[in-house]
Amino acid sequence: MKRQTLVGMIASLTVLGVSFLPVQAQKTTASQPNSNLVNAIAQTIRKEFADSDWNEIKKDITFQYTEVDLNQDGTKETLVSIQHGFPCNNRHCPVYIYQKNGNNYRFISYVFTSRGELQVAILRSRSKGWINIAAPVFTYEPREIAWRVFKFDGKKYQLTSQKLSSAPKQIVLRETSGSKYTFPESGEQ
Repeated sequence: MKRQTLVGMIASLTVLGVSFLPVQAQKTTASQPNSNLVNAIAQTIRKEFADSDWNEIKKDITFQYTEVDLNQDGTKETLVSIQHGFPCNNRHCPVYIYQKNGNNYRFISYVFTSRGELQVAILRSRSKGWINIAAPVFTYEPREIAWRVFKFDGKKYQLTSQKLSSAPKQIVLRETSGSKYTFPESGEQ
């Protein structure tokens, strides 16, 4: 009887959206991005698009971010979802992943999500000690948008062929949630 009650309570809490991930893996979002984080994002984009005029491309870029401990080291990594602008192509937008080191942010990897379906979820499974990530991804064969899994290979996250049958429960970033940020007009960034 106690076991049935416990199972019922867990099922009810799951339906209500209660997370069973360890507290250190649950997401948090700060109210304003740290200037060092903004600089790290700018450096990543400038490096990736070195032939482009930063002062022009930064005008259209909007982003959101959240913090999640992806590798259980006690320090939360920062996931930055580019919502709009130059880094996005006609199908996908990048989600940059940074590791905080003191006051600085070091680029670790990126995953991507389909434009118009900007969501990022963390899964219970792990690869090489890092939480697996899922996002809606457009594919040509078959022509669809489906939740696909990204796994850490020891150096970076890689898209796998694994496709989820439904949206994960632990979505940590979505286009409609949280504040969107832009790059400052003045300054070097």
